[in-house]
Formats: sequence, structure tokens, C-alpha cells
Amino acid sequence: MTDNVVHMKGLITSLPIPVERILNAALDADLDTVLVLGYDKDGSFYFADSEASGPENVWLCEMGKHKLIQITIDDE
Repeated sequence: MTDNVVHMKGLITSLPIPVERILNAALDADLDTVLVLGYDKDGSFYFADSEASGPENVWLCEMGKHKLIQITIDDE
């Protein structure tokens, strides 16, 4: 599997990005599998996934953690 993550240098920010922008980018990415984590306006945790397999969802979370750590390390 090829790594299709595009690191956009200079766009790392401590400011939040609008939810709509993130979700629209995900729709444009033509994803095969998706996992959505977040908080609603009342602060309640939200979780939704397209994959029925619990282990697959855990794997997606771990891959996300790994990519985030790599971006942080690459920017140091």
C-alpha cells in the first residue's frame, strides 16, 4: 500500500480547523474506510465507523497516532 498522506509544511497550527473543511476533504479523498472521532457542541464524545471489525478500527486509530507522531517529529 502506498503512503498517500500529503504533509503540508507550514500549515501546522495550534488553531482549530473548521469541521466542515476536514469532512469535505475526507469526502474528496474517495475513502474506502473511515473512522470519525470527535465531540459534539455539548461536549459529548462521538464515534462512527464504516468498518464492522473492532480490531480494524483500533488499527486505524493506531495508524493515525503513528502518522501524527511522525508529522510532529518531522517538523522539529
